[in-house]
Amino acid sequence: AREAGFSAAEVATDGFTVAESKAAGYSAVELKVGGYSAQECKEVDVSAKEAGFSARDVYGDGFTVSECRAAGFSARQLREGCGLNVVELKNGGFGAADLVEADFPVRLCSPWPY
Repeated sequence: AREAGFSAAEVATDGFTVAESKAAGYSAVELKVGGYSAQECKEVDVSAKEAGFSARDVYGDGFTVSECRAAGFSARQLREGCGLNVVELKNGGFGAADLVEADFPVRLCSPWPY
């Protein structure tokens, strides 16, 4: 399909699955532009971040905080893009240094209560 000049959007509209589109050689960005979701891309091992999805897109598409972190999104991106708080980010596997980098107060990032 790609070799014949069809865009990812055209093949998606014609019923191609994301797996078929990936196998046909469409890039991560082309899959996103073609209308495939971050979740669909994840299912075929396409990086949502590489495809150009934002933290908000990915989290809104059902990724857990841990999955967002594994996909390469920072605590700052999740805080700013999704409004996640320090507890949600900690529970998703972010460490104290990540949380300080995301501009949370140090006292909230420590593993020890004050």
